[in-house]
Amino acid sequence: AVATVSNAAGSEGLATSVSVGSTTITAIDPVSSISGSTTLTVIADITLRGASSAGASSGVLDLTIPTPAGTREGDVMIASIAVRPSTATITPPASGWTLVQRLDNATGITNSLAVYSRVAEAGEPANHTWTLSTSTGSAGGMATFYGVDTSAPVDVEGGQSTSSSLTHDTPSVTTTEADTMLFTAHAFASSATWTPPTGMTEAFDVASSDVSNAAGISLEGNYELQVTAGATGIKSAVASAYSDVGNTHILALRRAP
Repeated sequence: AVATVSNAAGSEGLATSVSVGSTTITAIDPVSSISGSTTLTVIADITLRGASSAGASSGVLDLTIPTPAGTREGDVMIASIAVRPSTATITPPASGWTLVQRLDNATGITNSLAVYSRVAEAGEPANHTWTLSTSTGSAGGMATFYGVDTSAPVDVEGGQSTSSSLTHDTPSVTTTEADTMLFTAHAFASSATWTPPTGMTEAFDVASSDVSNAAGISLEGNYELQVTAGATGIKSAVASAYSDVGNTHILALRRAP
């Protein structure tokens, strides 16, 4: 049920996975009856468990994001927080969240994007709240993944501030391992909806106020498996209206060993 082993000429002993799980494989020499055994474990690709998001209007200093439905102990949670202006202090929930990177765009309508990671614990709270020192609009999203290496979740990451446009690009980063999960965040200082980068699936799309208008801030999160190690390429998301400045980020989650 977990794996098969070939006896065909030229591929004798080659194991092929059938489903997730563990099995014992034993080889026996028919002449001497000498045998040896090993355990083969088949793991799944990194998979999205769930996602959630929230927006808060100007003057609201608490941004509360629900814990994605179905989140389990040992899942890896990625949270992206976008706020204007760029001078706002962003304080994460009390414990467990690690800042991956904060990006501050100090041009035009200034704004910031902060990305955090967390390994889910037993009995995760129903929501997580980030506190802001000031805000003329904030938006946040959270995505939970399983099958991630919890000891060192992030293989590689990078981000950049973006100029006024509807199209906002992440940098390209180079993964060091196969079968990573890419996750991108795109934010800009207007309220709009987003079209995800080619090949990526949208996890959340949220704004601090009604779309479409030039007030507030909006944020999109996207994910995609990358099977082979190497350059991710630039990931471009497109906002629906109101060109503005923003910030983008990309990271690759490392598969569980």
